[in-house]
This record gives sequence, structure tokens and C-alpha cells, in this order.
Amino acid sequence: MISTLRITALIGLVIFGFSFALTFLSPIHYEKAARGFLEWKIEEQVRTRLDVMPDEMRNGRIARFARSMAERHDTEIAGLREQLRAGLKDKVATIVGRMQDVSCECRQVMTRALNIVTRLQISSLERAEPQLRRMIEGQYGEIVADLLRELRIFTATNLGAFALLLGISFARPAHAKPLLVPATLLVGATVVASAFYIFGQNWFFALLYNDYVGFGYTAWLVIIYAFLLDIALFQARITSFVLDAMTQVMGKVFSTIPC
Repeated sequence: MISTLRITALIGLVIFGFSFALTFLSPIHYEKAARGFLEWKIEEQVRTRLDVMPDEMRNGRIARFARSMAERHDTEIAGLREQLRAGLKDKVATIVGRMQDVSCECRQVMTRALNIVTRLQISSLERAEPQLRRMIEGQYGEIVADLLRELRIFTATNLGAFALLLGISFARPAHAKPLLVPATLLVGATVVASAFYIFGQNWFFALLYNDYVGFGYTAWLVIIYAFLLDIALFQARITSFVLDAMTQVMGKVFSTIPC
């Protein structure tokens, strides 16, 4: 049993160690894997931006003048917005494809903030098109940076858990049975996450990007770490109590099932 636990922990170390290193050594791998999610998220955010008036047009004399000018050309501007929206999906897909070319100079925008994402001024299609392109590129860089940060947290916490599991299996070999509890929880979480990544990458990245799901997974890992620390520091007292309670409950359930 203890050998199985150690092999499981070692496999987890290799998987999450490699995945964590990849976020630094070759982040483009994750960018390409998340292409569908990136296109959907960028399109969603840019469509929202197209309907938002820039902050500098809200207050002051210049703002009032700008609004009056906008009102005079309201119909024209509305038409331009519709033209931008109509081709937005294809434009986002094209720009995302170019951004995922590691040799493209456009990837330099990912290393700096682009204020253009809040300053799209639609006075003519010729003027708005380049701004829209830079907005999409800026959104790409922002979302990729956030996604890589979440991936590093996700892979690092799992890497730490498997490392702790392996370390305790050597430090406390007599507690192989209690170690099954955190090991099972950890393997279960890994299998579910891997299934999402392999069979539904867009879902995986969407869930990872969602703060509420992130908090839920963090809570799950806290429970796993709590069991591991109990085994390491308190001779598995809490874990043994949980195992005994589960054994008694299962025994009562099976005893009530007629043959």
C-alpha cells in the first residue's frame, strides 16, 4: 500500500511539476490550448467596451461639447458601431491567431499596458479599426496574463500537495491507511481537472478563470492539506477518527441491505 502511495505521489509530482514549469518555459502552449476560450472572452469584453463611453467624455466642458457633437452624428456613430460588431468575431479570431505566432511583433503589446482599451473613439471607421485591433491585442495580453497566473497557482498548489504526500509517506510509513484519505481526494481532483483539460479545454480554462471556482478548489486543497498535516504532526488522530466514522457508517448501511 505504501509503495502505491509513493508511486502515485511521484506521478503527481512529475505531472504538475512539468505543467508548472511549462507556464514559464513555454506559455504559448497554454495560449494555444486556450484559444477558443480566449476568443470568446475577448469578444465578450470588447463588445462591452464598444457600448461604454470613455471616462473623459463624462464630465467637464470638453465632455459636454463632445456629447453634443456625438448627438449630432448619433445615427452615423451607431452605424459604425454596428459595422465593428458585425465583423468582430472574425476579427478576434484573426488577431488571436496572429498573437499566438511567437515570431509576431504584435506580442510585444503583452508586456505593456494599453490605455487604448478604454479610449475607443468612433468618429470614422478608418479611425476606429486600428483602435479596435489594438484593443483586441490589449485584451489578449491582459487575459493571458491573468490565465497564466491562475495556472501557476493551480499547478503549484497541486505540486506542493503531492510533494507533501510523498514526503509524509517516507516520514510516516506506518500511517499508510490514513494517507489514503488525502491521496484519494488529491487523485480525484487531478482526474477531474485532467478530464476537463483533455475533453473540454474551453470549460477547463473558463472554470479556472472564474474566481468562485478558484475559491472552491482552494477550499478543497485546504481540506487535503489539513489531512496531510494531521498525519505529519498529530499522528493521524483526526484522519483515523474520520476513517473509523466512515467505516461504521458504511457497515451500518450494508448491514441493512437484504441479501
